[in-house]
Amino acid sequence: MAETLLRWHSPELQQRVKQAVDAVADIRRQKEKTEAQLVLSLTSAATVTSSSELTSFMGQIKELNDVTGVLVQQEEEVEQLTKVVDCCYTQAAHLAARLYTLMSTLGTLHMSYNVPLSLVQDSISHRLASSNLDDASKQVSQGE
Repeated sequence: MAETLLRWHSPELQQRVKQAVDAVADIRRQKEKTEAQLVLSLTSAATVTSSSELTSFMGQIKELNDVTGVLVQQEEEVEQLTKVVDCCYTQAAHLAARLYTLMSTLGTLHMSYNVPLSLVQDSISHRLASSNLDDASKQVSQGE
């Protein structure tokens, strides 16, 4: 089963997931840095006395809001990719279970019906490749 999943595995989807997770990690670090700068500004200036200090403070708040918005978008993208991956592996598991049941049934009928594991793996790979998994992946990439 593991070999079949590796044969069917999509390097492009893996790369997209890795990039999305890395982007979320980068944005989270940026958000933490922005929050730290904002806290430092708050503690160092107990009272805001000039309009330039107020403008600077408001700029930091706006920057934090912007970073938070980007983080939410990146997390939504990771969630969509997670759904695609989950769907792919769920379909693979269902198909493998059906093929295993069929193979076991044929094996009990007569020894000449035994199917080599490599043929089962090829069959699973072919079915997965011809399924609608690519369509689901394309929908996520197009933002549908």
